[in-house]
Amino acid sequence: MRVRDPSGAYGFPVPTGARYDEARAEDAVQFIRDYCRHVKARWAGQPFILEPWQEWQVIRPLFGVVSRRTGLRWYREALVGLPRKNGKSEVAAAIALYLLVADKEPAAEVYSLAGDRKQASLVFNTAAQMVRANPLLRAMCRPFRSVIEVPEDGSLYRALSADADLQHGLSPSGAIIDEYHVHRNAEQYEAIRTGTGARLQPLIFTITTAGAEQKGPAWDLYQRALARSDPHLYLLWIGAPDGADPSDPSVWRAANPATWITDEYLADQFRSLPLPVFERLHLNRWPSGGAGGWVPRASWDGCGGRPVVDPDLPCYVGVDAAPRRDKTAVVLDQRDAEGVHHLLCWTWQADPDLGYLDFSVVEEHLRDLYRGFNVQRIAVDPYAMIRSMMVLAGEGLPVETFDQTHARMVPASMGFHQLVVEGKVRHGNDPELTSAARAASVREVAGGWRFDKARASDKIDALVAATMAARIAEQEASNDGPRVLVV
Repeated sequence: MRVRDPSGAYGFPVPTGARYDEARAEDAVQFIRDYCRHVKARWAGQPFILEPWQEWQVIRPLFGVVSRRTGLRWYREALVGLPRKNGKSEVAAAIALYLLVADKEPAAEVYSLAGDRKQASLVFNTAAQMVRANPLLRAMCRPFRSVIEVPEDGSLYRALSADADLQHGLSPSGAIIDEYHVHRNAEQYEAIRTGTGARLQPLIFTITTAGAEQKGPAWDLYQRALARSDPHLYLLWIGAPDGADPSDPSVWRAANPATWITDEYLADQFRSLPLPVFERLHLNRWPSGGAGGWVPRASWDGCGGRPVVDPDLPCYVGVDAAPRRDKTAVVLDQRDAEGVHHLLCWTWQADPDLGYLDFSVVEEHLRDLYRGFNVQRIAVDPYAMIRSMMVLAGEGLPVETFDQTHARMVPASMGFHQLVVEGKVRHGNDPELTSAARAASVREVAGGWRFDKARASDKIDALVAATMAARIAEQEASNDGPRVLVV
């Protein structure tokens, strides 16, 4: 059996052994409409009227599907996957409040959990604002910094830290687990799950976007839900299917059900994000683990014009060093008056007989560049090149350290991506640069993302060196950014 909304556009299955209780479903929908208010953006203060997909694919199946035998709620766990900005926090907050005050659960215990307290507080704070915005909820509940209490029956809703040991011994009737893909392990989830045994109809509501890798607790839960081995685990995963063209606006639209997400917004995100990040955040698609794809191939190829370098104008050099297995790359960058970066690239590999690279060859090449061009700065990854840097600095070359930390490489990677997308690079189809660009993937880290290898054997050194050179060229153009000189 499948229940559908009046338009027939949305629906959900009713498992064997269960039935659909219209009154129970309507009670949850009406609670959200009558008691919950939007607290953000242009809708702040307005009643929370569920969109049809929210009502018929989230709320009604979770609260309206009950056991034929006991009449209790059928689903004890739910995994809902949505692209970014599709209203995850608001729906989760409304569900938390329903579980707290309207679920007819004596001394209800509802918890918000996430990878850290700050993330857990996002849903909790939204719920607290909803309480303050409604006179009836405000009369029933007492919201504090990290807990909402219901004095009449002792129910509580609390935001918990990421320390899973703290959750053992609790008796949750409900839990909201936000952005499960950032959790390092499943300890927190299992602590809550095993604590629900004393409750008649608990609900663990996990809401997330796809993770950056096909591993981890969110991936494991996703696979368990796909297997349909647990009939009491509800799965709603809205996103682009495997094989769908990530550059197709119709694919974007189908993956983002919220009416407030505009085509213009998605187009802007497509231009500004590397493909793997765009696919994860806005198509809710798990990465396949393949190489490349950080930028549309057409964008890279469109920057294949011949670089034109004037030896009298300022130039900037990036050096990515690798003494053994990878390549050592040197890229010279000249930024012209229109902000276009013209790149020249050279690479070396370890001598197969010696087993390592003699950096004196690289040193001499940098001397040649300094003599032949107006080189203003030479940014060097200090790994394995400290001696070379000291020698060259002693000779008067403008050598500086460019540590490949997240703090340096995140803005460098994101900036270079933007330059390629905007067509402000000329690489002349250099084979080393193009090979590195094809092999590079991205790694999401605190503060953004950076270039990384998709496989250990990939060689992306030329791209990294270009990224470093472009970064200092852009810094110089704006008189911004750190520089650590070698003296």
